Amino acid sequence: MIKADHLSKIYKVNTEKKQNVLSSIFRPNRSEIYGVKDISFEIQDGEKVGYIGLNGAGKSTTIKLLTGILKPSEGQLSVCGCTPYKERKTLAKKMGVVFGQRNQLWWDLPLMDSFALIKGIYSISDSDYHAKFEELSEVLSLREMMNVPVRQLSLGQRMRGNLMAALLHNPQVLFLDEPTLGLDIDSRRNFIKFIQLLNRQKVTVFLTTHNMRDIEEVCDRIIILEKGRIIYDGRLEDIYSDDYGKYVIRVKIKNPYGDRENKYLIDAEGWIEYQARNNEEKERFINEILQRYTIEDISIYENNLEGYLLNHTGVKK
Repeated sequence: MIKADHLSKIYKVNTEKKQNVLSSIFRPNRSEIYGVKDISFEIQDGEKVGYIGLNGAGKSTTIKLLTGILKPSEGQLSVCGCTPYKERKTLAKKMGVVFGQRNQLWWDLPLMDSFALIKGIYSISDSDYHAKFEELSEVLSLREMMNVPVRQLSLGQRMRGNLMAALLHNPQVLFLDEPTLGLDIDSRRNFIKFIQLLNRQKVTVFLTTHNMRDIEEVCDRIIILEKGRIIYDGRLEDIYSDDYGKYVIRVKIKNPYGDRENKYLIDAEGWIEYQARNNEEKERFINEILQRYTIEDISIYENNLEGYLLNHTGVKK
């Protein structure tokens, strides 16, 4: 479905410090910076992948490469069997794109007319269009909005409309860039529920966002970028380890030195801190502590993807 092989994008930037326009034009002093550098990954049909990183990590550059907006400086890239920058028209019929800050609907037209125009642009047959129209308008709760001009729709309604527009031509892959940006709680919840339902249709989802809750609720696999390089590619649950557990458990022991065979490190005040990678480890540790010690206090808090991102990309919470 998607394959990137040693992919890099190099930008040339002007490093001239003097405010001399002619010098900048005729004798430019330029250096090269990498938007992404030597990244490789492969995404299979039906996968839901979260692509995350801090600002400037290379997320937007990757999206532009995958959709054919940018040409790679180095490496090879294939999306749905197409080379994106060479076969943009062919690829456009196989992919859908939703950008949270951009609207692909016609502002002054009723929602239904926007969809009719998209039908013509993608040459969707009448039977396929009507079947998909009925399905999407029902699950996205847009049936009553069809005769309303796009400019009169709320942000949440427009986002659902953009999602429907991106899916009408039955794409193989869906690129989502900050799709829940600005949505209220209810609109976001409905949007996420629908993305989760796409699993039944084997639509590949490539999601980039700063909202880690979206990633945790939608994606089984995550790719983390730092300064243009991939630093993690794997299952979401596998980010947790002995050093950064899913659960952090703090227990205060009464008379901690009464037992000479303390299995866990206990500080001077009698506290044990334990990182549990999953729920099973958490329950095992608590049961063992309760059987072994007299407990004065216990607290449990849950780590998340946002905390992992901050702790593993040079930024501390």
